[in-house]
Amino acid sequence: MKNGLKANSSCRSSKKLYQYAINADASRARANARAGALATVVAAAFAAAPMIASAIDVVEYYNRSLDAYFLTGRATEQALLDAANADFSRTGMRFTAEPAANASSLGLASICRYYVSLATPFVSSHFYGRDDTDCALIRSLTPAGFTDEGLDFAVTPASAGACPAQAPVAVYRSFRAANNGRTSNHRYTVSAASYAATVSAGWEGEQVAFCVSAATDVAAPISASFKRVVSAASTPFTAGCNAPASGTLYSSAEVEPSLARNPRDPNHMVAAWQQDRWSNGGAQGLAGAVTFDGGRTWQQSIAPFSRCAGGTAANGGDYERASDPWVTVGLDGVTYQMALGFSGESFTNNGLSAMLVSRSSDGGRTWATAQTLVRDLSANIFHDKNMIIADPTSASHAYAVWGRLTANGTGPAWFTRTTDSGATWEPSRAIYEPGNTNQTFGNQIVVMPDGTLVNVFLAIIRAGNSTNSVGSEFRVIRSTDKGVTWSAPITISRSLGVGTLDPETSAPMRDGSGLASMAVGKDGVLHVVWQDARFGRGAYDGVAYSRSVDGGLNWTSPVAVNARTDVPAFVPTVHVREDGIIGVSYYDFRSNTADAGSLLTSYHLAVSSDGMTWRESEVNTAFEMNRAPIARGRFLGDYQALSSNASAFSALYVRTTAANQSTNTSDVTEVMFANLADGSLKRVASGASTQAASYRAMPAPTDFSPSK
Repeated sequence: MKNGLKANSSCRSSKKLYQYAINADASRARANARAGALATVVAAAFAAAPMIASAIDVVEYYNRSLDAYFLTGRATEQALLDAANADFSRTGMRFTAEPAANASSLGLASICRYYVSLATPFVSSHFYGRDDTDCALIRSLTPAGFTDEGLDFAVTPASAGACPAQAPVAVYRSFRAANNGRTSNHRYTVSAASYAATVSAGWEGEQVAFCVSAATDVAAPISASFKRVVSAASTPFTAGCNAPASGTLYSSAEVEPSLARNPRDPNHMVAAWQQDRWSNGGAQGLAGAVTFDGGRTWQQSIAPFSRCAGGTAANGGDYERASDPWVTVGLDGVTYQMALGFSGESFTNNGLSAMLVSRSSDGGRTWATAQTLVRDLSANIFHDKNMIIADPTSASHAYAVWGRLTANGTGPAWFTRTTDSGATWEPSRAIYEPGNTNQTFGNQIVVMPDGTLVNVFLAIIRAGNSTNSVGSEFRVIRSTDKGVTWSAPITISRSLGVGTLDPETSAPMRDGSGLASMAVGKDGVLHVVWQDARFGRGAYDGVAYSRSVDGGLNWTSPVAVNARTDVPAFVPTVHVREDGIIGVSYYDFRSNTADAGSLLTSYHLAVSSDGMTWRESEVNTAFEMNRAPIARGRFLGDYQALSSNASAFSALYVRTTAANQSTNTSDVTEVMFANLADGSLKRVASGASTQAASYRAMPAPTDFSPSK
């Protein structure tokens, strides 16, 4: 790891150094095991490595488990790091410098080095700076936790950010403060693309730090951006597999994807979606795919949740249709897929609904018999909007939640769990009763780092009382004993979504209005997004964002995080990367025109390190929404999916296909996977005449008063 002051700004350097000195307090930090391994390697190298007397080869290393970069010009140290067991690897970036002893005669700047070990914030790193400015300041302050490791090399100072002819290669520098359990870290790179990638990921850009005469860099980020069509070219189901049936069938159309990543192997992901959507509810079945190379190639797979997908009475999948796919992977590698299976018409005597789970022991290539969590043949009950999550803190636990709707309008949150990796499931039960004719909608559980379960849902209040007003609120309930008991509800915010309409024709979209998406970071901060019209003064929805730093007990006021607040934005999804970067994906109409026969829609990803300043990139260029299936409006899915690896977000989403006839009902949509590396997240998609590198989240207008 390396940490440094800004050589070209003594004022800002002094500020950072004073912060370090204040945080040092009275004692040296006890380095954790991983940082201690680095300190041991570096200390041994420092003791053994004299400064060399010829041109110095300065090499950059990356430590994946620490997610940190380290720079050294000491040959013996490089040899030890190349042989170290602390998962160091060369990044391919290196440059030529001079020995520090030659600095004065050549008119160069000497670069000093300190080892920094502080208790608060967590810092176990190396500090590089100008000997005549930064290091002189350190010597004058004598801060606790700073150990002098001498001069490392000499370089040419930049002049107003420019490099002279004798040292034409610029070395850029960016800074990441200590957070989320990671040490503070400076990264030096000669690649403008790599520098832009770190800045896009939330690092503080420090421009050109100094100049060198020669350098090389592979100029490749840890992850590369690419896209793939994941769904099959045509339906995997046999024609007539669900005959007779009512409604319009969109054969070979896929909607509503789910994506899960193996917590032990980021290259292993499992996907599922509705296959062959019906206009009046559900699909012929669920289809899916699995990848073991980070999304570059996919293998198709099908779980037996419906008759078209191979379901029978014997294997638990004897249902006319399936819906609401959800996938998750446990710490032990057990892969789960959950679905709603149903037959007949809901809330009639022949209406049958069930919550089903299938397990895979080979990572999602094949799926076992469907297990029934609950099943009702009833005119009074319909089960809907399910999700499943494997516990990332316990290999044996997984949790399933959904809404149990009744004909009179009530809808408690219904729950079950497994404590033996899905071999058995506990009897399902209510974990929140909204009372009267009130309902929960879109229940979703996340598991916090300490094992606490947090379930978010929309509370639909139809019968007001002394504690409830008629309307809708997003709420959470919590469980600190892995789902045995649950807290009283805690309100996040009122729900003010109005749904999305075609701006020219007012034709409705079937979107995610009323559904929340929630994620939790490694630091325990909870993040929630939903569609909300308060930012558009009630006329159209934007993407509302709120966070909680105390496990869901208190929530911030909602702010809009979509870049273009002048057009409708819908179906938002939130995810937090391991390094704390927040990602929010969504559709919007910024590319639409005044043509009433067309509805151009694009897909976007906004990223932020603090929830207030955001950057946005286009994930998919504009496509024709009027090609989408109609299911109470143009429909791509009530939700889409977002995941991540160490340096990239992974979006699984639906777009329409190109076709000659807009009235065609076959193969109108497809499922896309996009790996979005940091280097691609540089810009805000431009409006009519403006383009910005970043933007601030927008609060609701203070003079807006909702009518409900």
